[in-house]
Amino acid sequence: MHAGLQIGPLTIEKELGSGAMGTVYLARHTDTGAKVAVKVMLAGLGTNPKAQARFEREADVLKQLRHPNVVRLVASGRYQGKPFYAMEFIEGESLDKILERRGKLSWQETAEIAKQVCAALQHVHDKGILHRDLKPSNIMVTRDGVAKLTDFGIAKDLDRTALTSANYTVGTAAYMSPEQCRGESDIDHRTDLYSLGVMLFELIAGRRPFEADSPVQMLMKHLKAKPPRLREFVPDVPPELDTLIDQLLEKKREHRPKDARTVAQTLEKILQDYKEGKSLAADAAKEVKASSTEEDKTAARALLPTAGPRRPPKRRWTRKHKEKLFLAIGLSAMFLFIMGILIYVIWPDPEKALREAIALYEAGEEAYKAGKVREALGTWYDATRKFELIAANHKDQRAEKALDYLKRIHAATMLNRITNFLEGKDTWEAVQQALAAQSNQSTQFRKDSERIWEPEFDHVDFAQQARLSLGKLEVPWLMGEINKLASVQEPKTWKQAREKMDYFLRRYGMFQEFADKKLELEKIRLRLEAHQFALDWLRRSQPRELHSHPVIETALQALECEQINDYSGAKHRWEMIASLRDGKNVPEDWQRYVQATDLQGWILLAQAKLENLKNK
Repeated sequence: MHAGLQIGPLTIEKELGSGAMGTVYLARHTDTGAKVAVKVMLAGLGTNPKAQARFEREADVLKQLRHPNVVRLVASGRYQGKPFYAMEFIEGESLDKILERRGKLSWQETAEIAKQVCAALQHVHDKGILHRDLKPSNIMVTRDGVAKLTDFGIAKDLDRTALTSANYTVGTAAYMSPEQCRGESDIDHRTDLYSLGVMLFELIAGRRPFEADSPVQMLMKHLKAKPPRLREFVPDVPPELDTLIDQLLEKKREHRPKDARTVAQTLEKILQDYKEGKSLAADAAKEVKASSTEEDKTAARALLPTAGPRRPPKRRWTRKHKEKLFLAIGLSAMFLFIMGILIYVIWPDPEKALREAIALYEAGEEAYKAGKVREALGTWYDATRKFELIAANHKDQRAEKALDYLKRIHAATMLNRITNFLEGKDTWEAVQQALAAQSNQSTQFRKDSERIWEPEFDHVDFAQQARLSLGKLEVPWLMGEINKLASVQEPKTWKQAREKMDYFLRRYGMFQEFADKKLELEKIRLRLEAHQFALDWLRRSQPRELHSHPVIETALQALECEQINDYSGAKHRWEMIASLRDGKNVPEDWQRYVQATDLQGWILLAQAKLENLKNK
């Protein structure tokens, strides 16, 4: 299909991609103007009745589903005998692309996405449909953070005859449940919950629970191997979340949670507990209170003032009384000591959140410097959330520090994107060619390569590294452009040459790595100033003087010598003009011109030229 083709109310704009069953195009609804994704069955499958039935069944499945977290069907039909259907176009990114870019997600972000996926699964399961291919690439996340379940190509409608034979394995090996691996025909909604467990493990840990060299080995691990616990890879996840994922990965389906709604409720409780900030210190206080002995309580009560008037003691202080007093004092000291520890633990530490955030940043920086970029970006993602919270809730030095660290993380992120874009490009021309491709990556590079020069990043190391990376390719190209624009034969481009020199000095003038280029530019600038003087003089002079004045003729001859690289001829002529400064050794035929004309500008030009030609 080509751009502009009309299929009913849909106008094709461009191809988005192609898969095993069909090709997907971006189209626009002519009535509403809304973007849609049109999937058209591949022409080669037209003679395969089973493939046609499966393609059409995907559209039938989507017709039954109406949920904010499930991709919506817009239309379906046939075009030139080939079945097609149109879905809402989701402007966002699939989870596998997010994972590829960031390495892993925080457990909080994963839980928020998983709640939406569970809502979608519950709706699908309530309709008697199994997805059977749940994985990150089939979850789209919109720009507003809404998760959308997509690709029902191998979904199974429990109320209809399956299109796959008994004991035939479908799905993606890395995410398949044990019953799928065995090709069982009576699978139920809990097979999707197993795949959900694999996906959650991967999003948080940055790796799947099972790794294998072949699909067969992967299937055997799903059937036989015990999955590792998530906390082995990410120690700071809540134990409840670790347990939930372990339950989702149970080999026997009856040991898994009963449905997706239950999983969503558990995730909501884990997130709510986290948001309420349940303190370990409070738990510790309960333990101390529960373990206090009756003797401790008695000693504590002994320290409290009693009601009523005091009466003088009727007994003498005996040894027994003294022992009791010392015991009470000792127990009181112990009580006060325990209370002091509890107060220290429970009392809010205003710097604690900032220290934790800084520790995360430093861990990410260490990983980045060690070449573990994905790990660093994942750690910095968690640090960013903490710094943003501090910056939003405080107006003191803590907020300033948080903003400073956010700036560093932003610069490091831009450095990573710039480095990835420049990889494999040896010249600035290659960079320009890549930018002409108009991809998402090139658009982001344009933004980053401008943003990194903003003054707020002037003292950030990551920004300086990014600027230097750009300079290593851009500066040689700039020097070539400046030399061409500063050519004597094209005075109309001298202004552009000066603008590019100013651009160089503004961006790269402070880098020691480009000090030699800076010195070269100063020489070019001096040469341009001398040439400009000569040009201005010529514009003010009458045309006949160009041929009658020997000094001007000699200067023009010197310039021509330079153009053909005859540097000795140019030096000789400039030396003749420079010698006029002291008025001695003036050629006879120059005498009357020297006396009648102000040649100071030409003498200055000759001196500048001789300085430039010194090493040639």
